[in-house]
Amino acid sequence: MHPSILRSLLLRGALSACLLALGACGGGSGSSTPATPAPTVSVVASPTSINSGASSTLTWSSTDASSCTASGGWSGTKAASGVLAVMPSATASYSLSCTGAGGSAQASATVTVSAAPPTLTLSASPASVASGSSSTLTWASTNTTACTASGSWTGTQPTSGTSSTGALSAGASYTLTCTGAGGSVNKTANVTIQTSGAPTATSASTLGPLAVQTYTSGIVVPSGARFQQPTIWYPAGGAGPYPGVVFVPGYTSDYLNPKTPLDETDVIQWATFLASHGFVVMFINSANIATDGPPQKMNALLDAVDAFATEAARSGSPISGQLQVQNIAVMGHSFGGAAALFAANAGSNARISAVVALSPVPNNSSFGPYPNDTVPSLVFGGQGDPLYTGFQGEYNTIPSTTAKMLAIFNQANTGYSTMHNIARNPLGAHVSDPLVARYGLSFLEVYLAGDARYQQFLVTDPLLQVFSYNP
Repeated sequence: MHPSILRSLLLRGALSACLLALGACGGGSGSSTPATPAPTVSVVASPTSINSGASSTLTWSSTDASSCTASGGWSGTKAASGVLAVMPSATASYSLSCTGAGGSAQASATVTVSAAPPTLTLSASPASVASGSSSTLTWASTNTTACTASGSWTGTQPTSGTSSTGALSAGASYTLTCTGAGGSVNKTANVTIQTSGAPTATSASTLGPLAVQTYTSGIVVPSGARFQQPTIWYPAGGAGPYPGVVFVPGYTSDYLNPKTPLDETDVIQWATFLASHGFVVMFINSANIATDGPPQKMNALLDAVDAFATEAARSGSPISGQLQVQNIAVMGHSFGGAAALFAANAGSNARISAVVALSPVPNNSSFGPYPNDTVPSLVFGGQGDPLYTGFQGEYNTIPSTTAKMLAIFNQANTGYSTMHNIARNPLGAHVSDPLVARYGLSFLEVYLAGDARYQQFLVTDPLLQVFSYNP
């Protein structure tokens, strides 16, 4: 091999060995120093948006830092990592700067603060009075700066307080609207006039003292509404405004084709019966009578409740000013009874204040049970009902914090040939019909009209197989 080539190979091998051993070649021994890593910082706020008076939690961490200093919405020296609850009164940014041998780093998190929404409670006690007597309004609000009364009272009111209604000769609706930086809120309290003297078991089971009128002409069914054919029964010559009831019948049932008087399937007896005791009642059919199940009938009820309130405001309506538009019960039989419970469970219509479900058949497990039902609910059923036997199970799914009542009739004691009809006719001739009437009326008097005198009738009876009442 030529000497020059040999020298080149030897030099090349020495260089490779040098690079492998030292990372570089030089005239003597030595090594390179690794680069010092730069610090990292993370700051997170949870939640990032709060109402005034609420708190957010800051979580932070850093690496390769020897010190950290806070600025903005907080200050001072901070540990390399930590957690802190903050309660800013206005939108604030929380910054953290950390330094180390490799330099510095900064991070921040912003907490947005909004004005807290207002809250309001308003009640009338008692909610039902004799003509010439008074009730006391009590209200309290938070996060408000001003309140204005409307309806049966007017003018500016303090943000919390009490006020007497004065002597009343007619029912009254008291609305209060309170505003604050976070918006506005309104509530309505109703006071009804008792329609008669002290109720008895007999008076609560028979036609009441008020004359009843009915009409269909002029009632507006809004475009796109999921109900049809409304008819309204109302007290004539009384002292309204009155609580309202919207009723939808069951599967394939058409209330416009009632059976012979006192027949056990004549559901519109409820209309005359309740109106004679001081309720405005609207019967409807769902959009497709022959096929609609509980979900469709629920939609019919929800739309009809709002249309009912609109009808009471229509110029020329026979019930103009006579309906407590924020105090309406939903009621129905079979699929319609389940629909009433579904409507309450949905919680989407604040006007709904009570439920009466006659032999409710859900027929669709995806629409039950009723864990969100906060509305006072009465469930009727019959032992041996050929269409459904799960009334107790339905009732049990309504929260214990909700006022509720269950009445399941003993088949042997009623005289009914078909137990599915047990609660359809409050004015019927069967031995159980007066009890059905008494329970239905009394429940609505207590929880819709606010007349505590009827509480005495919400008790068990020998005609029942099952009775449960959670006031």
